[in-house]
Amino acid sequence: MKNNKIKILEYDIINKIAAGEVIERPASVIKEAIENSLDAGADKLEITLENGGLNLIEIKDNGSGMDEDDAKLAFVQHATSKITAIEDLNNIHTLGFRGEALASIASISQSSIHTYDSNSEPLLVKSINSKVTVEPAAARSRGTTLTVRNIFHNVPARKKFMRSERTELRNCLDTIISSALANPKVTYSVTNNGRTILDLKSTKSYLTRTADIFKFDKESLIQLSYDGPDIKIYGYIGHPSLARTSSNYQYIYVNNRPVTDKLLNKAVKDGFQSSISKEMRPCYFIFIEIASTEVDVNVHPRKSEVRFANPGLVFLRLKNAVAGTLEQRLKKQLSERINSTSVVNPLRNIEHKNYQNSRNLHTRAESRSIDEQSIQKSLQFTKELLSFEPTKLEVKNFEQTEFLSYYIQVFSTYIITQRGDKLLLIDQHAADERIKYEQFFKSLKNDDEVISSQDLLVPIELELTDSELISIEEQKAVIEKLGFKIERLSSKSWQLTAYPVLLGNLDFESLIREIISQIEETPEAGSQAYTEHLEKVVATMACHGSIRAGQKLHNSEIEKLINDLFNCELPYSCPHGRPIIWELSKEDLEKQFKRR
Repeated sequence: MKNNKIKILEYDIINKIAAGEVIERPASVIKEAIENSLDAGADKLEITLENGGLNLIEIKDNGSGMDEDDAKLAFVQHATSKITAIEDLNNIHTLGFRGEALASIASISQSSIHTYDSNSEPLLVKSINSKVTVEPAAARSRGTTLTVRNIFHNVPARKKFMRSERTELRNCLDTIISSALANPKVTYSVTNNGRTILDLKSTKSYLTRTADIFKFDKESLIQLSYDGPDIKIYGYIGHPSLARTSSNYQYIYVNNRPVTDKLLNKAVKDGFQSSISKEMRPCYFIFIEIASTEVDVNVHPRKSEVRFANPGLVFLRLKNAVAGTLEQRLKKQLSERINSTSVVNPLRNIEHKNYQNSRNLHTRAESRSIDEQSIQKSLQFTKELLSFEPTKLEVKNFEQTEFLSYYIQVFSTYIITQRGDKLLLIDQHAADERIKYEQFFKSLKNDDEVISSQDLLVPIELELTDSELISIEEQKAVIEKLGFKIERLSSKSWQLTAYPVLLGNLDFESLIREIISQIEETPEAGSQAYTEHLEKVVATMACHGSIRAGQKLHNSEIEKLINDLFNCELPYSCPHGRPIIWELSKEDLEKQFKRR
């Protein structure tokens, strides 16, 4: 049996292993380089990419630059100017601090640094196959340029996991945007294959920078501000109408460092609890300032996670700040919505109908809390009136069940009617969402079929973010399969020329942005992933195109809605899993009125 001996790894292998923790893809190089530039005081960044960063990444800044002594150590692992003692880890004020980034980058690419600090001669530092050289360089203005070529050229196992050029470019752009949101006074320009894809001018306003990047109306962004003795929270949260099914527009920064933290995300989500439905994701751009001694940023190799000394306190402060801000902004709007109650077609001219096309369905009603305050009020009214616990309800064969054609619409959101010995409470939005979802899929029985479309009399120009402009080319085939027709106007602009007939008139630009944001790459047609992708997108289309909560309906609209609902395959839940119908039996009512 072979006797395996423990050996000390070679320096080059150690660096490549370390690089795997820090550098995951081209976007990781950009993140580390930008952080170094910002720590050096740069307020102008020029980023040049080739093939989405797979062939070339170049970041030029106007920061402090380096002298020869510092330049020689730039590519040396654990060489840093930002900490000197173990105690410094408890009081970090810079974005970078470990001295790992440049060494990791150099170990998996062909890298060079062109730098000038105004007090010495310009220098060119090269790292090829872990060999570092320093030599005089051409004149340049103060600052540093990092050039990285052929990332992972010497690590084929990692290189094969790189995605398409567009996907890597989108990841690079997302990383740059994350930095730009936190640093509005810094100018960012980005080119890929010689084409400008992002150009952000310096501004003093977080609001202006956010609106410029995401093309949001400034009025739809609500200012967030909390200044306590232990924590400061500020930024902007999107109006509930901006909520989406994806989490693409969620950014949180701790001491100006972008972080991914489940605790913080949940705090914001809970703050929105009474304003958006459970399946929707709010938009937010939030900055948290807290004493550096109260947060540990040295948790993850990519510095994307943090650990708080008192996480419960941070959670409550953030949740309450969001909830309080929303309450102030939406109080009047929600009050008007809650108090609006309409009755359509009171109990008169009652007819009996029997729908022969309904399916045999078995379900049970479940008690469920709905997030919106208007819904809470209506359900609370019902609970107080009846004071009972719903039990398992077996649904009879609807083909043999009489249906009374009187309907009461309450809170402009729910429809109350009777079927057999059951009282039905129907969520009009969820019902129409289910109907449209199934109608869409009936139009997509085969892979080569598309949803019928209606031409627009006047095409709509789509105002898309730079990241969405990259994605729309990948999503074009799926978008058109779903009944939209889009055309490129220029490198920065597209237009919508037709829309799905089933949708009717709505905010198509918002819908297309939502579709684009839901998935990074379109799976291969015919695959299970492709079907799941279509299901997700169609659910979004159905949601956008459905009757809204708070929308008053005519009697004919209500009758059609109920008829269509009970001809659906699954009429008891919407595509996102929310219940559509709440049933109450005659027996339950009689128990409440002491008749049994």
